[in-house]
Amino acid sequence: MSPIVSVRTDRPVLDAVNAWAARTYQSCGLYLRAAITEELPKLPERFWAHDATDHRDEDTEKFNQIMVGLLKKLDTNKDQ
Repeated sequence: MSPIVSVRTDRPVLDAVNAWAARTYQSCGLYLRAAITEELPKLPERFWAHDATDHRDEDTEKFNQIMVGLLKKLDTNKDQ
């Protein structure tokens, strides 16, 4: 037997799932599992893409600081 999961949801979502279940003589669980299974692969891109962007921005800033430092050193050495 599968584990049981309890989820809080808005009334419109519950009403929609109940309507599908009643209309098709299936369980609410069937449609909830189908929805979760369909959406689960999309979650990392949707919710964690900002982490990658933040890290990329930090890395770009570090790179820019390094390059500015190197260019200043080159200018200083050129003047000597």
